[in-house]
Amino acid sequence: GYAGQYVWLVRLGVTLYPNTQNQDDRLLKPITLYLSLLAWMRWKWFRKDGSTEVGMWGIASEQNPAYILDMLIPYQVCNAVETDPTPTGLADMVEDAMDMNVPPSRLLPYWFHTHPGGSSSPSGTDESTLKGMLKDHPFVIMAILAANEDVYARYTQTKPFGFTAPMDLRIVT
Repeated sequence: GYAGQYVWLVRLGVTLYPNTQNQDDRLLKPITLYLSLLAWMRWKWFRKDGSTEVGMWGIASEQNPAYILDMLIPYQVCNAVETDPTPTGLADMVEDAMDMNVPPSRLLPYWFHTHPGGSSSPSGTDESTLKGMLKDHPFVIMAILAANEDVYARYTQTKPFGFTAPMDLRIVT
């Protein structure tokens, strides 16, 4: 229910003003997304070639939903401007996660990908993909790693109310 979503926000470290007119004014401090060194190195490894985008999903910690332990990479068709995971690739990825006792709720809302160029800014395709993901999940974290190691990360939520917040990234060593 909605109470669970509020707990999720508190666990992410978000503090909100309850009665503000502007959604952007509600956020008092940024959300921090933590990546294990393994998750960070895997993300960087798939970015190293730099010629195509590669999409992957983060495995969130059971104790802290803002801490990504590792990444799973489905079979996908990639090019310089988009990554398109196949339905079978996504299904196999979820099955692999379930074999590791990771439910889809700790995997599917955490979308990471690479940009082969120097910009980590989301493209129109990225925004469309995010919008589609929000139909299936009450929140999504989208993070992009560019060729120059510039990172963009954002938390987007639709329930119990909609808002978007930038995220800081921290590597846990």
